[in-house]
Amino acid sequence: MPQPAKTPYWLALALGLLGPLFYLITFGARFGRLETQQITESLYTYLPVALGSLALVWLLNKAASQKARRLVWLGYLLALPVGMFGSTVGGMLGFLGVVLFGAIPLLVGAGLGYALGRLPGHGK
Repeated sequence: MPQPAKTPYWLALALGLLGPLFYLITFGARFGRLETQQITESLYTYLPVALGSLALVWLLNKAASQKARRLVWLGYLLALPVGMFGSTVGGMLGFLGVVLFGAIPLLVGAGLGYALGRLPGHGK
């Protein structure tokens, strides 16, 4: 069985934009307007999502089969809403809270998907 194609790391930079986008959409939906301050604050959510996405790409490239890659994606996508929420709410604890509460759920989700893909019968 051929090895799946490698995923480029620039994908993590692009996926990192989901953080600020989510922040701006939720703020705009809640308050009906956006100000310059919210646009600046939304940039803080880029780093945790980009870090989680780097882990995603790394695990995708380590996955042994296409099915295992799909499980990594599934774990990441299931953890994405939790990471986005954590990144937004983590702002109450400052920049460290944004990074920790935003990146850790994404790391755990992708990691669990990778671990599931390595189990006998799941990754083939």
